[in-house]
Amino acid sequence: MSGLDGLDALSTDAEGTAALSGTVGAAIVTINEAAPSLCGTLGSGGGAVSIAGAVTLCGDTTVSGTAVLFGSTVDSDASARALTVNASGTTDFLGDVGATQALGDVTTDAAGLTRFHGGAAALAVVQTSGTQTFNDAVELVAEASGQTRRFASSNGAAITFARTVDSPGAAARLVVDTSGVTTFGGAVGANAALDSVTTDAPGSVALDGGLVRTTGAQTYDDAVILGGPTSLVTIADGGLTAGGAFDGTAGTLTLDLGAGAAVLTNAANDFGVVEVA
Repeated sequence: MSGLDGLDALSTDAEGTAALSGTVGAAIVTINEAAPSLCGTLGSGGGAVSIAGAVTLCGDTTVSGTAVLFGSTVDSDASARALTVNASGTTDFLGDVGATQALGDVTTDAAGLTRFHGGAAALAVVQTSGTQTFNDAVELVAEASGQTRRFASSNGAAITFARTVDSPGAAARLVVDTSGVTTFGGAVGANAALDSVTTDAPGSVALDGGLVRTTGAQTYDDAVILGGPTSLVTIADGGLTAGGAFDGTAGTLTLDLGAGAAVLTNAANDFGVVEVA
């Protein structure tokens, strides 16, 4: 189907495979096929968008709605495709994104909230060859404490969490894997602490939100740059390890690790004021 615009609603049943391309601008879009293919613009009519099956992107795709639900996995076809989601409410990814075939870029808009689930799986991933930019608040949803949510860029592109990152309910582990720049623009775990936070080497991580709060350990294997006064908190004695150079000159670094240890041994570390709570 191609170029369906101006409809009040569009609904497809669970039989067969839907292929939607061009502009599909129905106010409410419900796709129930097991394996739909998407390219172009979907849901520009301003209502909710719900896609039940495993999505394959056959071209760069923009999905817009008051709420957007991907009920299963999202992958590219043989080429890395870009996915943009604009939702004034919640965007939910219930399955892996790019685990089988990496996407190009993934972008969400500034309004609303994006939630990454993963069900009972121990590991759920968002895998791209390009950038990941989450302009809205992000929640990592786990069914049991310690489930991992991994965000990775295979080509070392930037991964940006522009606003807050939280893990309501069971605390999830956050792993960010890129040789480029990882940015946390908002507080991490302020409303609901994560289980742990781990970033890889090489690359760098910018902590611009003033707080990273976990129940367990925080491990920064790449260079860390503080954007201002910053508190690193492990509420269950998790400890802190930073293998890369730590630049804390932009403001006071406060460590509140309980009985956990802080291991900051890189010879290039450059601190301003360090406080131990």
